[in-house]
Amino acid sequence: KVKCKSGLYGCLFTSQPYLSFHPFPTEERMRLLWVRAIRRDEGATFTVRRGCTYVCSLHFQDDDIYVTPKGRRRLKSGVIPSKFVG
Repeated sequence: KVKCKSGLYGCLFTSQPYLSFHPFPTEERMRLLWVRAIRRDEGATFTVRRGCTYVCSLHFQDDDIYVTPKGRRRLKSGVIPSKFVG
């Protein structure tokens, strides 16, 4: 089960048909921008792990996401989480 790791406002969303989950960027500068955007600090209580740490689509603007010809939802290059529900 994939889970949103934003940790903001109790976002505990897990796999649902209406959600897509997006891994943190591997490029360090973008990864740090995402960490700051979700207001977390990497350390003992939060670590970005490749293949394990995701942010759900609810934290992105609608126009940050596109759908591939196969129907998969993907993020446009360079987008940063900017919506925080609660």
